[in-house]
Order: sequence, then C-alpha cells, then structure tokens
Amino acid sequence: VYYRYKQIDFNGMFEYSPVVRLVLVSGESKTAQIKSWFTTSGTVEGVMTAVQNGSASLRLVDMNGRTVYESAMQIVAGQNRISIPALTISSGVYQLMIQTQDGVIVSRVVKQ
Repeated sequence: VYYRYKQIDFNGMFEYSPVVRLVLVSGESKTAQIKSWFTTSGTVEGVMTAVQNGSASLRLVDMNGRTVYESAMQIVAGQNRISIPALTISSGVYQLMIQTQDGVIVSRVVKQ
C-alpha cells in the first residue's frame, strides 16, 4: 500500500507529500485496540485496551488534517478510559489518534 497527502494552504496553493510505502503486518497487534464515539453532550468517549504500561499522546484530527484536540496520558496494561471534553466543532468525521511507544492506533469518530 502506498500513501501520500495533499496539503492545501489558506490561499489555495497546494503541494503533495512524498509517497510513502506502508507495510501491512498480519497477526496480533502488539500495541492496543480502541473503540471511541461522540456522546450526545459532545464529548468523545472511548476505551483503549493496551498490552503494556506507558505514556501516550492523544489527538483528535479532522478530515483536513487539522488537530482539534491534543493531550498526553498515561496508560496501563488492560482497559483505559478515554474522555475528551465537549468541543465546539462541526459535524463530520474525525480520527482519534493515539501514539504509544509501539506505534499509532487510529479510530474513526463521527459527530452527528
């Protein structure tokens, strides 16, 4: 699988990133699994199941690649509750990205 993104500036100018080859590895994840959702009050709730203790950075990104929320957290082996306070953001599709020492976990979140 190959991947690249298109960055569009506010003035309408754009450029493409270099093409990156992604290697998909089959088998069990060494990092974690995540499930997330928007609540009716506008908060993002989630549960992350981690394999080991450690630190992680959490980002909520819109489909244009803009970070709308960012924080750091400590995770423990097992289940970790994720809660992002209510945000004044538009309806749409977002990605919840959690970076650990083992990699990045991404969950798609839809705000109605």
